[in-house]
Amino acid sequence: MVTTHSGYRDRARTLEGRRRATLSPILFLRYVARMRAVHVDGTVLFGTVACPASVITAALLLFASSSTAQVMYLDEQFGFTHTSSVVYAIKPVGSPPVDFDLLLELYEPSGPGVPTGRPAVIAIHGGSFTGGSRFSAVMIGICERMARLGYTCVSIDYRLLGQAPVVGPSFQLLEALVAFTDPTRATAIAAATEDTVAALQWLLDNAVEFDIDPFRVILTGNSAGGALTEFVAYVANDTGVVLPAQPRATFNIAGSFDPSFQVVAADEAALLIAHGDLDTVVPVAGAFALRDQAVAAGVANELLVLSGKGHGNFDLFTDEVAPGETIFERFVTFAYQHVVPAPAVPALSGPGLVLLSLAISGLGLAIGRSRRPDALCDSRLGSRRLRR
Repeated sequence: MVTTHSGYRDRARTLEGRRRATLSPILFLRYVARMRAVHVDGTVLFGTVACPASVITAALLLFASSSTAQVMYLDEQFGFTHTSSVVYAIKPVGSPPVDFDLLLELYEPSGPGVPTGRPAVIAIHGGSFTGGSRFSAVMIGICERMARLGYTCVSIDYRLLGQAPVVGPSFQLLEALVAFTDPTRATAIAAATEDTVAALQWLLDNAVEFDIDPFRVILTGNSAGGALTEFVAYVANDTGVVLPAQPRATFNIAGSFDPSFQVVAADEAALLIAHGDLDTVVPVAGAFALRDQAVAAGVANELLVLSGKGHGNFDLFTDEVAPGETIFERFVTFAYQHVVPAPAVPALSGPGLVLLSLAISGLGLAIGRSRRPDALCDSRLGSRRLRR
Protein backbone atom coordinates (compact mmCIF):
# COMPACT_ATOMS: atom_id res chain seq x y z
CA MET A 1 0.00 0.00 0.00
CA VAL A 2 1.15 3.52 -0.75
CA THR A 3 -0.59 6.34 1.05
CA THR A 4 -0.83 8.89 -1.70
CA HIS A 5 -2.95 11.55 -3.32
CA SER A 6 -3.88 10.96 -6.95
CA GLY A 7 -2.64 13.67 -9.28
CA TYR A 8 -0.68 15.41 -6.49
CA ARG A 9 2.17 16.58 -8.70
CA ASP A 10 -0.05 17.24 -11.71
CA ARG A 11 -2.28 19.56 -9.71
CA ALA A 12 0.73 21.54 -8.50
CA ARG A 13 2.02 21.87 -12.05
CA THR A 14 -1.42 22.81 -13.41
CA LEU A 15 -1.90 25.55 -10.84
CA GLU A 16 1.59 26.85 -11.48
CA GLY A 17 0.98 26.82 -15.22
CA ARG A 18 -2.17 28.86 -14.79
CA ARG A 19 -0.34 31.37 -12.59
CA ARG A 20 2.46 31.75 -15.09
CA ALA A 21 0.11 31.98 -18.05
CA THR A 22 -1.78 34.75 -16.30
CA LEU A 23 1.03 36.82 -14.79
CA SER A 24 3.74 36.84 -17.44
CA PRO A 25 1.78 38.39 -20.34
CA ILE A 26 -0.15 40.71 -18.04
CA LEU A 27 3.07 42.29 -16.85
CA PHE A 28 3.80 43.08 -20.48
CA LEU A 29 0.26 44.07 -21.40
CA ARG A 30 -0.71 45.81 -18.17
CA TYR A 31 -1.21 49.10 -19.97
CA VAL A 32 -3.14 47.46 -22.79
CA ALA A 33 -5.25 45.11 -20.67
CA ARG A 34 -7.17 47.95 -19.04
CA MET A 35 -8.74 48.88 -22.38
CA ARG A 36 -11.34 47.32 -24.65
CA ALA A 37 -10.29 46.23 -28.14
CA VAL A 38 -12.14 46.48 -31.43
CA HIS A 39 -11.12 45.20 -34.86
CA VAL A 40 -11.15 47.70 -37.74
CA ASP A 41 -9.94 46.40 -41.09
CA GLY A 42 -7.39 44.00 -39.65
CA THR A 43 -6.21 46.48 -37.04
CA VAL A 44 -6.82 46.16 -33.31
CA LEU A 45 -7.50 49.40 -31.48
CA PHE A 46 -6.53 49.83 -27.84
CA GLY A 47 -7.60 53.19 -26.50
CA THR A 48 -6.14 55.87 -28.72
CA VAL A 49 -3.55 53.60 -30.33
CA ALA A 50 -4.27 51.42 -33.36
CA CYS A 51 -1.85 48.53 -33.81
CA PRO A 52 -1.50 45.78 -36.43
CA ALA A 53 -3.34 42.64 -35.36
CA SER A 54 -0.18 40.60 -35.94
CA VAL A 55 1.58 42.51 -33.16
CA ILE A 56 -1.15 41.74 -30.65
CA THR A 57 -1.23 38.11 -31.79
CA ALA A 58 2.49 37.80 -31.10
CA ALA A 59 2.02 39.25 -27.65
CA LEU A 60 -0.84 36.91 -26.85
CA LEU A 61 1.26 33.93 -27.87
CA LEU A 62 3.27 34.65 -24.74
CA PHE A 63 0.47 32.97 -22.83
CA ALA A 64 1.32 29.65 -24.42
CA SER A 65 5.07 29.97 -23.99
CA SER A 66 4.80 30.98 -20.34
CA SER A 67 2.39 28.19 -19.46
CA THR A 68 4.75 25.52 -20.83
CA ALA A 69 8.01 26.99 -19.52
CA GLN A 70 9.97 25.18 -16.83
CA VAL A 71 8.96 25.83 -13.25
CA MET A 72 11.63 26.98 -10.82
CA TYR A 73 12.25 24.45 -8.03
CA LEU A 74 9.96 21.93 -9.75
CA ASP A 75 11.77 21.16 -13.03
CA GLU A 76 15.45 20.46 -13.61
CA GLN A 77 16.82 23.43 -15.55
CA PHE A 78 20.30 24.22 -14.20
CA GLY A 79 23.71 22.70 -14.02
CA PHE A 80 25.47 22.58 -10.67
CA THR A 81 28.82 23.22 -9.08
CA HIS A 82 30.28 20.93 -6.44
CA THR A 83 32.65 22.07 -3.71
CA SER A 84 34.13 19.23 -1.68
CA SER A 85 35.26 18.93 1.93
CA VAL A 86 34.00 22.25 3.30
CA VAL A 87 34.53 22.57 7.05
CA TYR A 88 31.21 23.56 8.60
CA ALA A 89 32.06 23.09 12.30
CA ILE A 90 34.75 21.86 14.68
CA LYS A 91 33.63 19.60 17.51
CA PRO A 92 35.46 17.59 20.20
CA VAL A 93 36.00 13.82 20.09
CA GLY A 94 37.96 11.35 22.19
CA SER A 95 39.42 11.41 25.68
CA PRO A 96 41.17 13.68 26.26
CA PRO A 97 39.09 15.67 23.74
CA VAL A 98 40.65 16.84 20.50
CA ASP A 99 39.14 19.05 17.81
CA PHE A 100 37.54 17.26 14.89
CA ASP A 101 36.64 18.92 11.57
CA LEU A 102 33.10 18.28 10.38
CA LEU A 103 32.91 18.36 6.58
CA LEU A 104 30.19 18.81 4.01
CA GLU A 105 29.79 18.52 0.25
CA LEU A 106 28.27 21.68 -1.24
CA TYR A 107 26.10 21.66 -4.37
CA GLU A 108 24.92 24.91 -5.94
CA PRO A 109 22.86 25.53 -9.08
CA SER A 110 24.70 27.09 -12.00
CA GLY A 111 23.82 28.64 -15.33
CA PRO A 112 21.52 31.39 -16.63
CA GLY A 113 18.59 32.39 -14.45
CA VAL A 114 19.84 30.88 -11.19
CA PRO A 115 17.56 32.16 -8.41
CA THR A 116 18.75 34.31 -5.55
CA GLY A 117 17.88 33.76 -1.90
CA ARG A 118 17.63 30.05 -2.57
CA PRO A 119 16.05 27.45 -0.29
CA ALA A 120 18.55 24.95 1.05
CA VAL A 121 18.62 21.22 1.73
CA ILE A 122 20.67 19.46 4.39
CA ALA A 123 21.12 15.79 3.44
CA ILE A 124 22.05 13.42 6.27
CA HIS A 125 23.44 9.93 5.65
CA GLY A 126 22.42 6.76 7.47
CA GLY A 127 24.56 4.10 9.11
CA SER A 128 23.05 3.37 12.54
CA PHE A 129 25.20 6.19 14.05
CA THR A 130 28.21 3.89 13.69
CA GLY A 131 29.11 4.30 10.02
CA GLY A 132 28.32 6.01 6.74
CA SER A 133 29.56 9.29 5.32
CA ARG A 134 28.59 12.42 3.45
CA PHE A 135 29.40 10.57 0.23
CA SER A 136 26.29 8.38 0.55
CA ALA A 137 25.06 7.67 -2.98
CA VAL A 138 21.46 8.41 -2.02
CA MET A 139 22.30 11.73 -0.36
CA ILE A 140 24.59 12.81 -3.22
CA GLY A 141 21.86 11.83 -5.69
CA ILE A 142 19.39 14.05 -3.83
CA CYS A 143 21.86 16.95 -3.72
CA GLU A 144 22.71 16.83 -7.41
CA ARG A 145 19.07 16.71 -8.44
CA MET A 146 17.95 19.41 -6.02
CA ALA A 147 20.74 21.71 -7.22
CA ARG A 148 19.50 21.26 -10.80
CA LEU A 149 16.09 22.45 -9.59
CA GLY A 150 17.55 25.62 -8.06
CA TYR A 151 18.24 24.63 -4.45
CA THR A 152 21.54 24.85 -2.61
CA CYS A 153 22.22 21.47 -1.03
CA VAL A 154 24.78 20.14 1.44
CA SER A 155 25.53 16.54 2.37
CA ILE A 156 27.08 16.42 5.83
CA ASP A 157 29.26 14.20 7.96
CA TYR A 158 28.58 13.95 11.68
CA ARG A 159 30.41 12.38 14.62
CA LEU A 160 29.94 8.63 14.98
CA LEU A 161 29.85 6.30 17.96
CA GLY A 162 33.37 4.95 17.42
CA GLN A 163 34.86 8.44 17.46
CA ALA A 164 33.83 8.95 21.11
CA PRO A 165 32.08 12.27 20.54
CA VAL A 166 31.88 14.77 23.37
CA VAL A 167 28.39 16.23 23.65
CA GLY A 168 28.03 19.96 24.29
CA PRO A 169 26.14 21.19 27.38
CA SER A 170 23.07 22.25 25.39
CA PHE A 171 22.53 18.69 24.15
CA GLN A 172 23.16 16.75 27.35
CA LEU A 173 19.47 16.67 28.32
CA LEU A 174 18.68 15.16 24.93
CA GLU A 175 21.44 12.61 25.53
CA ALA A 176 19.90 11.69 28.88
CA LEU A 177 16.43 11.27 27.37
CA VAL A 178 17.69 9.03 24.56
CA ALA A 179 19.64 6.94 27.10
CA PHE A 180 16.38 5.62 28.55
CA THR A 181 15.65 3.72 25.33
CA ASP A 182 19.05 3.49 23.61
CA PRO A 183 21.84 3.78 26.19
CA THR A 184 24.54 2.42 23.87
CA ARG A 185 24.06 5.07 21.19
CA ALA A 186 22.67 7.94 23.24
CA THR A 187 25.90 9.95 23.15
CA ALA A 188 26.34 9.42 19.41
CA ILE A 189 22.71 10.39 18.69
CA ALA A 190 22.97 13.55 20.78
CA ALA A 191 26.29 14.48 19.14
CA ALA A 192 24.91 13.86 15.64
CA THR A 193 21.92 16.06 16.48
CA GLU A 194 24.32 18.75 17.70
CA ASP A 195 26.29 18.48 14.45
CA THR A 196 23.17 18.80 12.28
CA VAL A 197 22.20 21.92 14.21
CA ALA A 198 25.74 23.19 13.50
CA ALA A 199 25.04 22.67 9.79
CA LEU A 200 21.95 24.86 10.17
CA GLN A 201 24.16 27.48 11.82
CA TRP A 202 26.63 27.23 8.93
CA LEU A 203 23.86 27.97 6.44
CA LEU A 204 22.84 31.00 8.47
CA ASP A 205 26.41 32.27 8.82
CA ASN A 206 27.11 31.86 5.09
CA ALA A 207 23.73 32.88 3.72
CA VAL A 208 25.04 35.98 1.97
CA GLU A 209 28.12 34.34 0.46
CA PHE A 210 26.17 31.43 -1.00
CA ASP A 211 22.91 33.30 -1.66
CA ILE A 212 20.90 31.06 0.69
CA ASP A 213 17.69 31.79 2.55
CA PRO A 214 18.53 30.07 5.87
CA PHE A 215 14.91 30.27 6.97
CA ARG A 216 13.76 28.01 4.13
CA VAL A 217 15.68 24.83 4.91
CA ILE A 218 14.69 21.22 4.31
CA LEU A 219 16.20 18.39 6.34
CA THR A 220 16.33 15.00 4.67
CA GLY A 221 18.03 11.77 5.61
CA ASN A 222 17.76 8.01 5.41
CA SER A 223 17.71 5.58 8.34
CA ALA A 224 19.81 7.22 11.09
CA GLY A 225 19.82 10.39 8.99
CA GLY A 226 16.03 10.27 8.88
CA ALA A 227 15.94 9.95 12.66
CA LEU A 228 18.16 13.04 12.88
CA THR A 229 15.65 15.08 10.88
CA GLU A 230 13.14 14.15 13.58
CA PHE A 231 15.47 14.95 16.48
CA VAL A 232 16.43 18.34 15.07
CA ALA A 233 13.06 19.53 13.78
CA TYR A 234 10.75 18.22 16.51
CA VAL A 235 12.66 17.05 19.60
CA ALA A 236 15.65 19.35 20.18
CA ASN A 237 13.64 22.41 21.13
CA ASP A 238 11.74 20.35 23.74
CA THR A 239 15.05 19.74 25.52
CA GLY A 240 16.12 23.38 25.69
CA VAL A 241 18.10 23.51 22.44
CA VAL A 242 17.70 26.81 20.61
CA LEU A 243 17.83 26.28 16.85
CA PRO A 244 19.52 28.98 14.75
CA ALA A 245 16.64 28.65 12.29
CA GLN A 246 13.56 26.44 12.30
CA PRO A 247 13.53 24.00 9.35
CA ARG A 248 10.55 24.43 7.05
CA ALA A 249 10.17 20.77 6.07
CA THR A 250 11.62 17.32 6.68
CA PHE A 251 11.81 14.25 4.45
CA ASN A 252 12.34 11.24 6.67
CA ILE A 253 13.41 8.16 4.72
CA ALA A 254 13.08 4.93 6.72
CA GLY A 255 14.14 6.62 9.96
CA SER A 256 10.91 7.35 11.83
CA PHE A 257 11.12 6.26 15.45
CA ASP A 258 8.11 6.08 17.76
CA PRO A 259 8.47 8.98 20.21
CA SER A 260 7.35 8.28 23.75
CA PHE A 261 5.80 11.72 24.07
CA GLN A 262 4.28 14.37 21.80
CA VAL A 263 7.16 15.99 19.96
CA VAL A 264 5.47 17.58 16.93
CA ALA A 265 4.01 20.98 17.73
CA ALA A 266 1.99 23.48 15.74
CA ASP A 267 3.93 25.61 13.27
CA GLU A 268 6.84 23.16 13.12
CA ALA A 269 8.31 21.73 9.94
CA ALA A 270 6.04 20.10 7.35
CA LEU A 271 6.60 16.34 7.46
CA LEU A 272 7.05 13.88 4.60
CA ILE A 273 7.83 10.23 5.38
CA ALA A 274 8.74 7.33 3.11
CA HIS A 275 8.85 3.97 4.88
CA GLY A 276 8.66 0.32 3.86
CA ASP A 277 5.85 -1.70 5.39
CA LEU A 278 8.18 -4.71 5.89
CA ASP A 279 10.91 -2.75 7.69
CA THR A 280 12.19 -4.85 10.62
CA VAL A 281 15.09 -2.51 11.52
CA VAL A 282 12.99 0.61 12.07
CA PRO A 283 9.38 -0.63 12.24
CA VAL A 284 6.81 1.25 10.21
CA ALA A 285 4.77 1.79 13.39
CA GLY A 286 7.07 4.72 14.15
CA ALA A 287 6.14 6.35 10.86
CA PHE A 288 2.43 6.07 11.65
CA ALA A 289 2.99 7.43 15.17
CA LEU A 290 4.93 10.43 13.90
CA ARG A 291 2.34 11.08 11.20
CA ASP A 292 -0.44 10.94 13.80
CA GLN A 293 1.41 13.49 15.93
CA ALA A 294 1.68 15.83 12.95
CA VAL A 295 -2.05 15.46 12.27
CA ALA A 296 -2.87 16.20 15.93
CA ALA A 297 -0.65 19.30 15.87
CA GLY A 298 -2.08 20.58 12.59
CA VAL A 299 1.28 20.25 10.83
CA ALA A 300 1.26 19.57 7.09
CA ASN A 301 2.23 15.97 6.51
CA GLU A 302 2.22 13.02 4.15
CA LEU A 303 3.10 9.38 4.77
CA LEU A 304 4.22 7.14 1.91
CA VAL A 305 4.00 3.52 3.03
CA LEU A 306 5.84 1.45 0.43
CA SER A 307 4.31 -1.97 -0.09
CA GLY A 308 6.62 -4.98 0.14
CA LYS A 309 9.67 -2.88 1.02
CA GLY A 310 12.02 -3.42 3.94
CA HIS A 311 14.51 -1.08 5.56
CA GLY A 312 15.46 1.41 2.90
CA ASN A 313 15.55 -1.20 0.11
CA PHE A 314 13.69 1.07 -2.26
CA ASP A 315 14.99 3.46 -4.88
CA LEU A 316 13.91 7.09 -4.48
CA PHE A 317 14.60 7.83 -8.11
CA THR A 318 12.87 4.90 -9.81
CA ASP A 319 10.26 3.47 -7.42
CA GLU A 320 6.88 5.09 -7.92
CA VAL A 321 4.23 6.26 -5.46
CA ALA A 322 1.76 6.96 -8.24
CA PRO A 323 1.80 6.16 -11.97
CA GLY A 324 4.60 8.19 -13.50
CA GLU A 325 5.67 9.77 -10.19
CA THR A 326 8.72 8.58 -8.27
CA ILE A 327 9.29 8.95 -4.53
CA PHE A 328 11.81 11.69 -5.23
CA GLU A 329 9.38 13.57 -7.46
CA ARG A 330 6.81 13.49 -4.67
CA PHE A 331 9.45 14.96 -2.35
CA VAL A 332 10.14 17.72 -4.88
CA THR A 333 6.47 18.60 -5.09
CA PHE A 334 6.06 18.50 -1.30
CA ALA A 335 9.04 20.85 -0.93
CA TYR A 336 7.65 23.15 -3.60
CA GLN A 337 4.32 23.43 -1.81
CA HIS A 338 5.60 23.85 1.73
CA VAL A 339 9.00 25.54 1.42
CA VAL A 340 9.10 27.53 -1.80
CA PRO A 341 7.05 30.75 -1.61
CA ALA A 342 4.97 32.04 -4.50
CA PRO A 343 7.80 32.64 -6.97
CA ALA A 344 8.34 35.68 -9.08
CA VAL A 345 7.24 35.60 -12.70
CA PRO A 346 9.72 33.23 -14.36
CA ALA A 347 12.07 34.08 -17.15
CA LEU A 348 10.78 33.20 -20.58
CA SER A 349 12.38 30.56 -22.75
CA GLY A 350 13.98 31.33 -26.10
CA PRO A 351 10.75 31.32 -28.15
CA GLY A 352 9.02 33.42 -25.52
CA LEU A 353 11.78 36.02 -25.63
CA VAL A 354 11.56 36.22 -29.42
CA LEU A 355 7.80 36.75 -29.26
CA LEU A 356 8.21 39.34 -26.52
CA SER A 357 10.79 41.23 -28.58
CA LEU A 358 8.53 41.21 -31.63
CA ALA A 359 5.54 42.35 -29.62
CA ILE A 360 7.41 45.17 -27.90
CA SER A 361 8.98 46.33 -31.16
CA GLY A 362 5.66 46.27 -32.98
CA LEU A 363 3.83 48.05 -30.20
CA GLY A 364 6.56 50.66 -29.99
CA LEU A 365 6.35 51.23 -33.73
CA ALA A 366 2.58 51.50 -33.53
CA ILE A 367 2.74 54.04 -30.74
CA GLY A 368 5.34 56.03 -32.65
CA ARG A 369 3.18 56.10 -35.75
CA SER A 370 0.14 57.12 -33.75
CA ARG A 371 1.78 60.53 -33.28
CA ARG A 372 1.60 61.21 -37.04
CA PRO A 373 -1.84 62.02 -38.49
CA ASP A 374 -1.13 60.10 -41.70
CA ALA A 375 0.22 56.97 -40.03
CA LEU A 376 -1.38 53.55 -40.13
CA CYS A 377 -1.89 53.69 -36.35
CA ASP A 378 -3.94 56.89 -36.31
CA SER A 379 -4.54 58.42 -32.90
CA ARG A 380 -7.79 59.90 -34.19
CA LEU A 381 -9.23 56.40 -34.32
CA GLY A 382 -9.35 56.52 -30.56
CA SER A 383 -12.83 58.03 -30.75
CA ARG A 384 -14.03 54.69 -32.13
CA ARG A 385 -13.03 52.60 -29.11
CA LEU A 386 -15.76 50.76 -27.21
CA ARG A 387 -17.18 52.07 -24.00
CA ARG A 388 -16.33 50.03 -20.88
